[in-house]
Amino acid sequence: MQKDPIDTLKKISEIGYQEVEPASYVNQKIYGYSASEFRKILDDLGLSMPTSHTGFKKTHWDKIKNDITDEYKKTIEDAVTTGQKLMIVPSFDWDKKNMDEVKKGIEAFNRMGEIASKSGLRIGFHNHHQEFEERYEDGYLYDFMLKEWDPNNVGQQLDIANMSVAGVDPMAFLRRYPRHYESIHVKDFDPKTQLSTHLGEGSLKMDEILTFAKKNTSIQYWVIEQEDYGNKTPL
Repeated sequence: MQKDPIDTLKKISEIGYQEVEPASYVNQKIYGYSASEFRKILDDLGLSMPTSHTGFKKTHWDKIKNDITDEYKKTIEDAVTTGQKLMIVPSFDWDKKNMDEVKKGIEAFNRMGEIASKSGLRIGFHNHHQEFEERYEDGYLYDFMLKEWDPNNVGQQLDIANMSVAGVDPMAFLRRYPRHYESIHVKDFDPKTQLSTHLGEGSLKMDEILTFAKKNTSIQYWVIEQEDYGNKTPL
C-alpha cells in the first residue's frame, strides 16, 4: 500500500474482497490521496471502506471549548466522504498510568463520538495489549474504559490477538461486554513468537470465538488483519 496503493487494491479486489479497512490517514490524505480521490479509486475497483483506522490525538481536542479542532472536523468530514460507517481509533493518546489523564481522554472520546454521530459516523476504539498492563480498582484499565465510554458515542473493535499478547482470553471480554463490540480483528496468535500468524495455525480457538461472537454480540464488521506472513508474501 505504501509503494503502489492502486495496484495493491486491484489485487485485493481480484482475490475477492469487497470491503477494506485502510489504516493511513496522514495530513488529510489516505495513502497520498484526498478523501474524494480515494473514494473514486475504491468505487472503480468495486470496493468500499465501511471502517478505517484513524488517529485521535490530544492535539485534536480543545478542552476549553469542549470541542474537537477544526482539523479534526475535517477528518470526520473525510470519513463521511469515503463512505465510512465506523471510524476506529487505534490508540489512546492520554497517559494510561495517570487516571486523571485517562478520565480526560475518555471524556474527549465521548464528546468526539457525540459530534461525529451528527454526521452519521460511529466512532470506535481498537485495543492493543497496553490497556491490560495497567489495573484500576478491581479490573484492567480496559474494563474501566469500557464502563466509562458512553456506548451511544464510542463503540469497540476487539483485536483478539492483541488481547492474547497480554495473556487475556478474548472470550472473557466477549462474554462480559457482548454489546460493546461492533467490529473484530480476526487474527490468530502464536504464543511462541508472541506474534500473529496465519489463521488456523495459532493457539486461538477461532471456531469458538467467532461462533459465539456471531450469535451473542453486536459485531457487524469482521476484519481479516494479517500482520505476520511467515514464508508467504502479504498477498
